[in-house]
Amino acid sequence: MFGYIQPLKCELKVKEYDYYRAAYCGLCNALRTRCGIKARFIVNYDFVFLALILAYADDDVGKMSEKRCPVCLSGRKCIISKAYDKAADLSVILTYLKLCDNVSDNSFWPGLVYGRLPKLLLRHAYNKACRAVPGYADEAVRLYDELCSFERNRVSSVDEPADKFGQMLSLAAEGEDDKARILKVIFYHIGRFVYIIDALDDYEKDIKHNEYNPIAERFDVHEPSLPDSVKGEVAETLRLSIQTVLSSFELLGRGQNENILRNIIELGMEFSIKRVLKKENKK
Repeated sequence: MFGYIQPLKCELKVKEYDYYRAAYCGLCNALRTRCGIKARFIVNYDFVFLALILAYADDDVGKMSEKRCPVCLSGRKCIISKAYDKAADLSVILTYLKLCDNVSDNSFWPGLVYGRLPKLLLRHAYNKACRAVPGYADEAVRLYDELCSFERNRVSSVDEPADKFGQMLSLAAEGEDDKARILKVIFYHIGRFVYIIDALDDYEKDIKHNEYNPIAERFDVHEPSLPDSVKGEVAETLRLSIQTVLSSFELLGRGQNENILRNIIELGMEFSIKRVLKKENKK
């Protein structure tokens, strides 16, 4: 879907990287088990973080198991956990809504390749996920419709559409206890971060095809490349979200895989900012 929330692998210990790979494979396995074989093709870094943080908050260590992998044609270690099952359901729903967005954002042929056909393949998995978490599905669709309304009207704000996307992710935290409130803040700012950095990453493409881009509308710029002053302001907004996520994560206390999650928040998300800005600077 996006893939901006990932670890800086060179800073992970070997055992931490092995665990992260097992988490990745665990989510892939959960997608296949709960939503069908086609669903496993949507697994990505953002959803693995969702699974890891849900498991961390619930002290859900899970069970390490070895499953046959159709990609590497051998057995791979993967984590079996209720948190990963929940992350799998939410991942399918969010991906399906993203594909709906691809259909509306593109002309016929690109929309067919990147939206309609993948939607058709994922439809069965989406229906299964909606039955598993009906409350989340209904609210996510409602917020998605409001987000689409902002984009259709080309609202001149970054915060308003990013707020809706952040709310969509914050729904993953259920309940009203302290941990649920902390998770809502974490997921909300992860959603804001993903929406804004994706807009920054897609700026050139959106300008070229005259598509809606919240950064372009907010700062009223339509040049082939963003001015440095705008990039600096957007990067500062992204870093504020990182700091909020990190501060909220501290409130969850210590637990297993703390170093992996810290790596993703402190190093991986910052690296994503630098990677996108470096791409813009090269252009």
